[in-house]
Amino acid sequence: MNKRLSSLLCLLALPLLLCAQAQTWHKLLPHNAYNASLCQMSREGDRFLIRTNQHVVEMDQFGAVTGHLPIGANYPTWPSTLKKYNAATGHPYFIAIRRALLDKAFSLAEYRPGQGFVNEQAFADSIGFSATTRPLLVDLSGNAFLVFGRNFYWKVRYDPASGFTVEWTRPLPLLQSPTMVLQHNNLHILTNESGWITALDSNGDQVWIQYHSFSARDIKVVSDGFIACGQIPGNIAAVMKLTFDGKEVWKKTYPDRVFHQIVQTSDGGYAVAGLSASLTMVLHKLDASGTVSWSREYGETTASGGGSGLLQLPDGGFLFLGRGK
Repeated sequence: MNKRLSSLLCLLALPLLLCAQAQTWHKLLPHNAYNASLCQMSREGDRFLIRTNQHVVEMDQFGAVTGHLPIGANYPTWPSTLKKYNAATGHPYFIAIRRALLDKAFSLAEYRPGQGFVNEQAFADSIGFSATTRPLLVDLSGNAFLVFGRNFYWKVRYDPASGFTVEWTRPLPLLQSPTMVLQHNNLHILTNESGWITALDSNGDQVWIQYHSFSARDIKVVSDGFIACGQIPGNIAAVMKLTFDGKEVWKKTYPDRVFHQIVQTSDGGYAVAGLSASLTMVLHKLDASGTVSWSREYGETTASGGGSGLLQLPDGGFLFLGRGK
């Protein structure tokens, strides 16, 4: 049963002094999400898109809701969605993944605001049920994108008039579905819960692969490599710095925490969002070596909640998304 999404959006004051870490505003959104790992946030011009497994919400910089699409009320969708624009009409639409919770397969569909889902096409895979095992979408140039499942990945093109066309299908060179996929230059970097990180080129060929005793929840490109957050054996939260070929530079652990998302900050350090042992949504500011500079907690949540989205803003503050009670 889905819990209420307490999408606590906190715009934090300019983090120059420890005493300046004040909350500027927060908003409570009455929309559902299965758990914190299915809440995502991204920039859309001067606005922000919040995606859950059933909703897409657009907000302005002051927290006002400027758009809401309840795209998964009767058929669960996952938050890996792509916002596109019809070349002929200029109207926006979404490429969305649709999948019932226990289905091993999934489907792709276009969601047209005001019309609903169209051009749905099924994809066979063996995903099973897991909050962090889900299909992922990566946008490419033009109308092409990649779809990463559990055992396979596909290069797909989409035309609103004719639907989806699969250009190729390949097996994934990992033990299980990737939890994160990001683009770096001409490579796609994949991580999974078993500790593997690999790079694939534009043709889907493996360039390198590394193993770490570290289950990554999020990974980002930074100025001199990658930064990832997740956990090590024993369910201990950790942050790991990596080179551009996936080798470990350093790793720090943080007891009594669960981390969901990490970003590099303008001062060369990092900020990481997650869950505290006391079941509050937590935000840590780290320096360049992973040492905690300051920490803040926001609102009560559950074991499946916590801080799940994090963006640094041009003024040095943060936009923080969390799933509460």
